[in-house]
Amino acid sequence: MGNYLTNADVITRVGNKTAAELTTDSGSTPDTALIDQYIDEAEGEIDSYLSRRTKVPIDLVAHPEVAAPLRGKVMAVVIYMMQSRRSDAPDDVRKQRDDAIDWATKISEGKALLPATLTPAPTTSDEPGAKWKSSPPNASRETIV
Repeated sequence: MGNYLTNADVITRVGNKTAAELTTDSGSTPDTALIDQYIDEAEGEIDSYLSRRTKVPIDLVAHPEVAAPLRGKVMAVVIYMMQSRRSDAPDDVRKQRDDAIDWATKISEGKALLPATLTPAPTTSDEPGAKWKSSPPNASRETIV
């Protein structure tokens, strides 16, 4: 079972009938084992990019701010895999999958950040690098007069 999604999440997203049609030949009941396989593959693909910048799998309990975008991207890849099982996936499904991979690629390249990996900016003047330093004055009142 996946770290970011369950087969119930996928079935809820696409609907029971569609999940059954995309994962079985009979089209009556979704093949949950196949959905689990797609989830594992999709998570592995996304994690392969994210692992360049952060420890994977990401703990969504410890970092709930990452849950929605990460689950959405993994879901896009899973749905693409399901749609591609019998024929080419529709263009909108392919685009969502491509967008998910582009997102993961940007994170791996440091061009985008996950909220859990952001470092907060200094908030007080006591933080290192937040103080101004100046040189002593070159002249005094006595040397000018």
